[in-house]
Amino acid sequence: MPRRALCSLLLFLACASLVQAQTPSTSSAADPPRRTPLRRSSFQTGIDVVSLAVTVTNPRQQIVGDLHREDFAVFEDGVPQELAYFETGAVPLDLTLLIDISASMEGKLGFVRKAAAGFASTLRPGDRAAVVSFNNRLSVTQPFTEDLSLIQRAIERITANGGTALYNALYITLKEYARDLHKDEIVRRRAVVLLTDGEDTASLMNFDELLREAKREAITLYVIGLRGDILTPAAREKHYFSRTDFLLKALAHETGALSFFPTREGDLAVAYQTIGKELAEQYAIGYVSKNPARNGDFRRVTVQIVNRPECRPRTRSGYLADNLRVASLGTPE
Repeated sequence: MPRRALCSLLLFLACASLVQAQTPSTSSAADPPRRTPLRRSSFQTGIDVVSLAVTVTNPRQQIVGDLHREDFAVFEDGVPQELAYFETGAVPLDLTLLIDISASMEGKLGFVRKAAAGFASTLRPGDRAAVVSFNNRLSVTQPFTEDLSLIQRAIERITANGGTALYNALYITLKEYARDLHKDEIVRRRAVVLLTDGEDTASLMNFDELLREAKREAITLYVIGLRGDILTPAAREKHYFSRTDFLLKALAHETGALSFFPTREGDLAVAYQTIGKELAEQYAIGYVSKNPARNGDFRRVTVQIVNRPECRPRTRSGYLADNLRVASLGTPE
């Protein structure tokens, strides 16, 4: 069987298993009272919208969370665009915790479980999370739910064995987000937090195919590349020039996210805390492109903060113009 046909069959079967696994879960009635409810928006439009999750920082890398609609200017291939909607970090989040459970993770899973569970506890009512683990194969350990106790139990259940089909796991996860886009009548931000400790050893998917899929979807992909507890100078040099690290950095950058490569396991919790802070303070904005062509070209998107030159916005670098969809939007201000 040709490689591409075999790859397509593998991804079809994996996506089919995810479709079956991701049945809606009911929210727990025992959510901690400290969690403040999010605002839900239900305005819909029947037009193609380019959605952006935007993180804004100051020169000290602190999150700037007090901006308004009029502070943002968006350009597509240099052409100014008009915002169709604008929402703050109160927009609910769909978060996938994508965790490498290959054999090399065995000695690290104890700390990973603790750090990931702590990260999941920062979610707010209206946010949903899923736990997806992978080695040679991908498994939905817990479908999307608002029940934090289910997320924490799923994290506790993961065990390590097998190889690392990293690109396959990322590609399938992105495809599943795309499949679910029409199912919800409220706008949601979508993010993946990947944790892995090794090179891809088992994927049929290559990086170029993965990157193209990432450019299609409005999904923020954070990367945590975990290595040994303490690296020697020689190991640090090898780590710095790792091809996988370079590619994962590029993937995070293209989707408007950050990548972390802690040299000590103790830094893992700090990485998760940083990501959690970002996700809580993101802006969700969208526009209808003034270019109506659907020719598959990559269109570069730039966001600027008007009259606040010290602010540094970060979002995905652009999108492929063959994959816009009808979107559910927040109520325009």
